[in-house]
Amino acid sequence: MHAPLLRITGGLLRHAAIAPIVAASLLAAHAACGQSPRTNQSPAASVPVVTRPAATNQAKPQRGATQQPIGSIRVTITGDRVTVTDAANRLIISNWRPSLVNVPSTIRTATSIKASPDGFDVTYEFNNKSNAAVPISGIALPPLSLGANIDFHDLEHSGWAVPLSGVGTRRQATYPSELYSPVFVLSGSGTTVGISLQYPVLEFRHDASLSITSTSYGVWQPDVRFGGPIPQGDLWWGNSASIPPNRSQRYTVSVRFAPATSDWKSTLAPYRDYFRTTYGPVAYTRQAAPIKGIALAAMDRQSPQNPNGWYEVAGDPHRNGYRTAARAVEQALQTSARVVVWAPTGLAYQNQSLNYPPQFASRWNNPGAGAMPMRDAPEQFRRMNYSAGRQWGLWWGHAAEVSPGWDTLPLSRADPNNPAHRALLQAELRAAAAAGAKIIGLDAFAHCRNPIWNLTVLLEFYRQEAPGVTFCTEGRACDVLHRLAPTWLDAFATQNTSAGTKARIRGPFHLADFIVPGHETWAGMCYDRDPEPALFGPNASPAAQTRDLNRIMQLGYVPVTWLPLSLDSLSATAPTSSSSR
Repeated sequence: MHAPLLRITGGLLRHAAIAPIVAASLLAAHAACGQSPRTNQSPAASVPVVTRPAATNQAKPQRGATQQPIGSIRVTITGDRVTVTDAANRLIISNWRPSLVNVPSTIRTATSIKASPDGFDVTYEFNNKSNAAVPISGIALPPLSLGANIDFHDLEHSGWAVPLSGVGTRRQATYPSELYSPVFVLSGSGTTVGISLQYPVLEFRHDASLSITSTSYGVWQPDVRFGGPIPQGDLWWGNSASIPPNRSQRYTVSVRFAPATSDWKSTLAPYRDYFRTTYGPVAYTRQAAPIKGIALAAMDRQSPQNPNGWYEVAGDPHRNGYRTAARAVEQALQTSARVVVWAPTGLAYQNQSLNYPPQFASRWNNPGAGAMPMRDAPEQFRRMNYSAGRQWGLWWGHAAEVSPGWDTLPLSRADPNNPAHRALLQAELRAAAAAGAKIIGLDAFAHCRNPIWNLTVLLEFYRQEAPGVTFCTEGRACDVLHRLAPTWLDAFATQNTSAGTKARIRGPFHLADFIVPGHETWAGMCYDRDPEPALFGPNASPAAQTRDLNRIMQLGYVPVTWLPLSLDSLSATAPTSSSSR
């Protein structure tokens, strides 16, 4: 029977039907930060169109004219101006000159343009000569004449093409929140254009809003904003850019062209090369085995008689300890190489915005009056018998935040430099290690909850405190964080995506395969959101569910399921590399 969706709490969508109350990566991030997802189109009237007058900050010219033929595309750079034409001599970019407007007077700027074999690069430099930080609003990009109808690759998901048309049509997302990488790709009139922004986000510590707007018939204006006025309806998390006193910051935009029939990812090669040079290869060894989830508690089970929302599989740890729960995990490990336990210490009752609770393991050491039997959890889990090479783990609620105690507000961003915060985080990791956990899922470990420049420091701290543990971040991480740890992607959204369905996986994770080869990406198989009756409901078929899990694995994802299935047979068919397809 289809169980009802539970409330949104802590920004994460809760569901008891398939057990663990899984969070949707993109939609949950919106909810967690008080935002609603954008529609695919919004009126152009709400978007201030940036004009590009000749700037007082002159570009550095390159002498003479450089022509770069790319199949049917020709790029001509004359001095500091760019013209791009197709085989029919139709203009795609017409005599565009990189320039900056609305730059504060205390900032000195310089722009330069450089030809490449398949496009061009524009570099913008901001030099702050004052003794105070100065905000900047963004950088200029050329309008693109690609025709009235284009395909825009949805890089918030797995990269499928979305048809766009009509003056006023607009798509926007931010990095490093919704966008996996600060790039966009669009195709029209037989030409694919890839635009990538290269900047060290961990050093500069600000977001980038990337958008594309049809400003007139057949003309599409890309835009990159770092702050300043944000158009109505755009998602923005408030991390605006500023140049520190007596410092300079440099940004490079690479524009690449390819025939629409070729692989669109080739237009993002400059960003891939920049990323690998700046951050290096993936920092973990991918594991392909699917994951069996077990939920010990859920919000729809909470009541005055059962405040922590225990399921029967938990065995009421308040009164009886963890013997029943440990036996359930032990049994799951007989048919699944990896098992993860959600809500291992139950759920908060008085302050439900804390769910999942940050005290995912430390509560075992201090369960409070009336719940002392919970103290046996580490011993019961250590007693489990399972084959070598199999692993089990725990789901850490609000893993980028801290609260002072069980079911106690406030919930605050975890500050890796705060000794009190570090002590709270250490207590969780040490309690999990004492129970023998080798996997820890990091719930709500998202940029909108705590900026990525803090998350990377936190993750490194976690890895130092718990060596040998595999961490997985939720919601879906950007490239920089994904390089450091596996990440989570819901296979189904709670609302339709740009493809018109709830399915968020329509193929391989193209951008991750290209930018971070060797990555590990978990796919939460929330079949309650899928209308397919063979996958969920009274007529669900274990054979159909197994086939679908195998399909997800063949696309390079690691499925997570709470279904009563043996996952060992799937492990035998799993790809060994996320870039082997």
